[in-house]
Amino acid sequence: MIRLLSLIVAAVATTAAQAAPNDGDAAAAEILNDIHAVNNLDKTLAFYHDVFGLDGQTQPITSRGFPALTNSPGARLRLAVLHLPNTSFGLQLMEFSGVERKPGRFGVSDPGASHLILRVRDLNRVVDAAKKSGAEIVTPSGAPVKLPPTAVGSSAILMRDPDGYLVEGEEVTSSNGSPSNGNVQSAGMRFAMADRNATLKFYGDLLGFKLAGGTEFRVNTAMTDFTGVPQGSQSRGLNVAAPGTNPLVFYEFKDLPQTRLHLHLPDPGVPAISFRVKDLDGLVKRMRAARVPTVSADGKVVRFTPSARSILVEDPNGIKVELYEALENVRNEKDLKHLPDK
Repeated sequence: MIRLLSLIVAAVATTAAQAAPNDGDAAAAEILNDIHAVNNLDKTLAFYHDVFGLDGQTQPITSRGFPALTNSPGARLRLAVLHLPNTSFGLQLMEFSGVERKPGRFGVSDPGASHLILRVRDLNRVVDAAKKSGAEIVTPSGAPVKLPPTAVGSSAILMRDPDGYLVEGEEVTSSNGSPSNGNVQSAGMRFAMADRNATLKFYGDLLGFKLAGGTEFRVNTAMTDFTGVPQGSQSRGLNVAAPGTNPLVFYEFKDLPQTRLHLHLPDPGVPAISFRVKDLDGLVKRMRAARVPTVSADGKVVRFTPSARSILVEDPNGIKVELYEALENVRNEKDLKHLPDK
């Protein structure tokens, strides 16, 4: 089964097969991948291998459908998907070529800022490897910060990967699933939001997820020390109910500078995520009525096989969102002649 962006190669299909379905009758059945566009795929793979012990195989993508999906005519793509233990999604790394790319660098409070959370057994090993690799450490102290008892882990540090994405290493003593032989035990995602109400409408009303979080801004000393924002900064968050330990969280700071970056999917640093959805046609219709921006060429759904099709849209925070649908009732092989990758 070919899926793009999230499920176009067999490696991605393996990741999706390990995902658990979401609870409830929701349009978004599951989170598929955290998507990172990278400057140099080999360099980024080396970072995640050397610092976190994660590996993925590079796959060249030849489908003619993905330029329409991503609205990047003439683009070529190399892709790798990293398996994340005890996690319902994978980390998808994509290197575009053949098109102009403008790297973007998000500040912690900028709408759409993307954090990958990697929960590990030995955080000191991660810190040592990150510094050896020359990675930028965002946490001002340059050392792990102790987390409050309500947090998943005991301590954490924030860094940037080679493409500027924020990566959080968080030390945990156990995982909710089977212990991994590697250092990474589980993972999560965190995105900065521009508008809480708009985020609730997109992920709750349109995608059907249940989101929970207080409306009041509060001072979180550990968050301040961890991210390097000014002392006394107030923040609030929204947790998305989905399989895993806090797999998807949105956060917002009060009265901190925010720069809205307008990036395209090929641009290194662009925030992006993919979901498997039910009734893609109905969902797209509702999104158009809600004036959700469409990224895919001509605003159209792209069909890659008789059983797989996708569209790319943008959420209220500037995050690129792939909506993928797997059709259960495939007609016949004659449909292949109408597909863009044939």
